[in-house]
Amino acid sequence: MTLAAAATTVDLKGLLLLLFDAAILAVVVLKPMTRNYDDSDQGHGSLVLMVPPLRPSYYRCGAFLGISFLVSLVLVGFRSPSLVDAYYGLVKQLLLSVIPEPAVVDAYARQIPPVFQVSVIASGVALAVSFRASMARRVMILLNLGLLLIVSAVADVFFGVFVLTTGLPLGPAPVVSLLIQYGIAGVVVFRLAFTSFQFPKKTPFPLHRGHDWHADLILVACTAAAVGVVSLGVLALVRHFGSNTFVVTAIVIAVGPYLLRTIVVFLGVVRLFHHRPVKMSDERPPFEVIAPAFNEEINVVAWFESIDRAAEAYGGPVRAILCDDGSTDATVALAEAAMANLRFATGEVVHGGHHGKSAALNKALSRCTSDYVFRVDTDCTVDPDAFTYAISYFLSDPQIGIVGAFTLPKEPYTTWIDRARLFELVVNFGFVRPSLDVVDGVGCVPGTFTGFRREPALQIGGFVDGMYGEDTDFTCAITRLGYRVQLDTRIRSFEDVPNTQRQLRAQRTRWNRGSTMAFARYVPVVTGLSGPRFWFFSVRSTGQRLLTPLRLTILMYLIAESLFHPGGHINLAHVALILGMRILPSLIFVVSCAIYYGKARDLVWLPIQLVFLPLKRYYSLESMLSFNARPVVTGSMLEEIRPLAQEPVPQPVTAPVQAELH
Repeated sequence: MTLAAAATTVDLKGLLLLLFDAAILAVVVLKPMTRNYDDSDQGHGSLVLMVPPLRPSYYRCGAFLGISFLVSLVLVGFRSPSLVDAYYGLVKQLLLSVIPEPAVVDAYARQIPPVFQVSVIASGVALAVSFRASMARRVMILLNLGLLLIVSAVADVFFGVFVLTTGLPLGPAPVVSLLIQYGIAGVVVFRLAFTSFQFPKKTPFPLHRGHDWHADLILVACTAAAVGVVSLGVLALVRHFGSNTFVVTAIVIAVGPYLLRTIVVFLGVVRLFHHRPVKMSDERPPFEVIAPAFNEEINVVAWFESIDRAAEAYGGPVRAILCDDGSTDATVALAEAAMANLRFATGEVVHGGHHGKSAALNKALSRCTSDYVFRVDTDCTVDPDAFTYAISYFLSDPQIGIVGAFTLPKEPYTTWIDRARLFELVVNFGFVRPSLDVVDGVGCVPGTFTGFRREPALQIGGFVDGMYGEDTDFTCAITRLGYRVQLDTRIRSFEDVPNTQRQLRAQRTRWNRGSTMAFARYVPVVTGLSGPRFWFFSVRSTGQRLLTPLRLTILMYLIAESLFHPGGHINLAHVALILGMRILPSLIFVVSCAIYYGKARDLVWLPIQLVFLPLKRYYSLESMLSFNARPVVTGSMLEEIRPLAQEPVPQPVTAPVQAELH
C-alpha cells in the first residue's frame, strides 16, 4: 500500500492510557542503566576486583548460531500458532484503543514486516540457552526478550498514531518501523547487558569537564546532514521497488553502515577546513617512554632501537623505562644489552614481578619525573619524528592531555591477517579517528602510542588494573578532568599483528571485552554527557557490539526465509546481495584510504575483507558470551549488598611522584 493513509481522529482517553503505559515501560527499561545496584566489582578507584571472564568458546557460539537458526526455521515454517501473529494482534488492540477504526488500523498493521519479531525471539532464546548462567538468570533473559517485544509494540502503536493521524503515505512505514524497533532493541540490549553481565563499577572520579556545546553542535549538524542524505536514498529505493520484505530488510540492514560512514565523511569535511596541524616547536622538554614487557625477547631490542632513533631526531632528553612483568625468557638480558647500546636516550629496566600489564605500566609510571610521558608497547616501534610532533601539541595547548598516532602494521606484510589489519588501520587511524577528533570524540588512544601529561595520569591513579581495556579507560578518565585528545596522522607507530587465527581471536575477544567494560565504567546516563565521546560515539560502538547477536540472528532469519520460500521475496541470492550492500561502505572506505596513503598495491588483497569482516562479528559474539553472569538478586542478597553500596567513594591518587602507584 503506497497511497496516503486517511486522516483519522484520536481517542484522547486511549492515548493518555498509552502514554502512561509508555512512561512505566521507560522507567523499567532505563532504571537498570543507573547501575546503582551493581556489586559485580568490589575494587576501588583504579583497581578492579572481578572474576575473570570465561575463555572464548566455539561451543557456546556454535550453540547460539545453531539455536537461533532452528528457532527462526520454526517461526518461519510453522505459523500455527504464530507468535508473529500474536505480536500483530497486540499492536492492533493497542492501536484500536487510540484509533477505533478497524479497517484503517488493519491496513497499517499489515505493513509491519515480521523480520524483527522473529529475530528477537530467536536471538533471545539462543542467548538464554548458550549463555553460561543460572536458571534464574536464563529466565530473566527471556523476560527481557518479552519486555523488548512489548516496548516494540508500543512504539509501533505510537508510530501508527502519527502516520494515521497525519495522513502520511504508508509506503515507507515498514522501513521506519524496523528502524524504530532496531533502535529500541539497542536500548533494551543495554538493559540486558547491565543486568546480566558482570562489569566493573562506575568510575569513582567526579566529572570536572564542562559540556562542549561547540562539539555537540558540529556533531548534530553532521548527523542531521547524514540523515537527510541517507533518507533520500531510502525514499528513492522504496518508491522504485515498492514495499516488500526483501527491500525493507535490505534497507534496514544496510542503513546503519551508510549513515555512520556518512556522518564520518561530513566530520572529515569539517576537519578539512577547521583543523590546522600544529607546527613543530623548537622547545625540547624532557620526557619518559614507558612500556610493560612479558616474554618480549623477539621485540625488545627493536623497541629500544626505535626509541633511540626517535630520541636522536627529537634532540632533547629522552628516558626509556621498561618494566618487566616477570618474563621467563631472555627479555631482561636482551633489554639490558640494548639499553647499554643507546646513544641518544637513556634507559632503565624495572623488575615488577608478574602482576599484569597495568601493574607494570603503573610501576614504570611511578619512576617518571618529567611532565610528559609516552606509552609505547614493546611489540611496537615509532617513526623518528613521532615524539617531536607529539610534544609540539602539548606545548601548543594546555588543554591537550593525550596525543595519539597513526598506527600501521610492521612491514613486510606476510600473512592475510597483516593485510586485513592494514586495511582496518588505514581507515580507522587514517580517516575515521581523525574525523572524530574534530568533536573530540575519540574514545581510545591505544597502547601502540599514547602521549600524555603525567600530572593528570597520577590524579586518576594511573592505568586501571584488573580489567581489559586499560587504554580506553585511561583515555576516558583523562578527558573527564577537562583535557582533550589530539590525533595527527604525521605521528606514526608500527605494531605487531597476530600471525594466526588463534592469536587474532584472542586479541579481538580481549579488545571487545575491554571496550564494553570501559563503557560500563563510564555509562553516560550516570557519569555525565560531557561531549560526543560519551553520549554518542561510546554508546554507538558499544551498542554495535551488544547488538551483534541480534544482527546475526537476522541473518539466520533471512536464510530460513529463503529456504522455506525460495520463490518468494527472499532467496539465497538476495541474502548475498543484502550482505554485499552492508559491507559496501567499508570497502569504499578501504579503497579510498589505501590509495590516499600509498597502499594501492595492497588492494589486490581486498577480497580478504569478505572473510575478515564476518570474523570480527563472530569474535564480538564470542566476547559477549564469555562474560560472567550476574546472580539474580533476591531480598536476602540485597541486605548483603547494601553495606557495600554505602562505602565511601575513593579519592584520586595524588601520591608523591616517586611513590609507586601499586
